[in-house]
Amino acid sequence: MAFSRVFKSKVGILPSEFRQAEDVRFPSSTKACIRYVTSGHISSFEPLQLKECKMNVMIKDVNNIKVAYVSHQGPYQECGHAWDKLCSSLAPEGLLGGEAKMLGVSYDDPDVITVNELRYDACITVPNDFQIIDGIKLQTISGGQYAVTTHIGSYNDLSDTYRKFFGQWLPQSNYESDNKPCFEVYLNDPESTEPEDLVTDIYMPITKISQHRSTDKENKND
Repeated sequence: MAFSRVFKSKVGILPSEFRQAEDVRFPSSTKACIRYVTSGHISSFEPLQLKECKMNVMIKDVNNIKVAYVSHQGPYQECGHAWDKLCSSLAPEGLLGGEAKMLGVSYDDPDVITVNELRYDACITVPNDFQIIDGIKLQTISGGQYAVTTHIGSYNDLSDTYRKFFGQWLPQSNYESDNKPCFEVYLNDPESTEPEDLVTDIYMPITKISQHRSTDKENKND
């Protein structure tokens, strides 16, 4: 697996060994923290600044979210065709207004995965009685505990917020990322909003670090 080779070159041990270890000694040349969403979709290494991270992050309990979706593979910036297909299919059914929310699930880290292999789902929330439409798929985004931060600005700059979220905030929190993908909630319309005014909430699935690991972490930070 490509990630395993990259991970070991950076940290000195395999990912499976890292997840099982209670006290990992990093090589002196490694000034990085590890961020990953799931064991199947590993992301990158980001420099860890020990100064306080001033991101505005909320912890939320999220219910399961039922969505209709269209998948895209390739550069994230070229996912427009997936949105066009999804919206043109749902609009005649009256499913774009009201409480419908637009979500995106980005499965891969563009810092690690080649752009042509990046996977993304364009999603719109639908009611429980939604009937499958030809060419549109249905899935449930898993609920649970999520850390949520807000990105303001162009979608092209989302990766910068992800890097800070995983590389700065997460290592200094009492949480670790859970074994499922992040998702994004788009709070305004990119067709009628200037890129610098776009607002996106990023949801990171998290679990509480066990007490003994949290204590070890605090001792290391001291």
